[in-house]
Amino acid sequence: MTAWIDAPVDDRQRSIIYDDWGRENTFEFDIGNGAYTVTVSVGWYGRTYSHARVVVEGVDFIADGETTPDNPYIVVTLPVEIGDGKLTMETGIFDEYTMLNYMDIEPAG
Repeated sequence: MTAWIDAPVDDRQRSIIYDDWGRENTFEFDIGNGAYTVTVSVGWYGRTYSHARVVVEGVDFIADGETTPDNPYIVVTLPVEIGDGKLTMETGIFDEYTMLNYMDIEPAG
């Protein structure tokens, strides 16, 4: 599912993608091999979600993150290495919601 919320935040954080059944999901993006810097943001302004999870290329970006009305977003930037021509992102924990806002992928350098 998707949502677009009216909130006083970065436009990208107003956009939300989530599984309405709280399931695990895998996304793949065709991309050239090499080193990249990846940033992910999860959360929903004014709400609490207790178990966000995002893994990119096997690297835990958010292992079991909690967002709250006082801290509604988690933003993490880490390096990843692509060797198979695909960037793989896994999101979610069974029966919990990961409210994915955005993912930035930039060549490292």
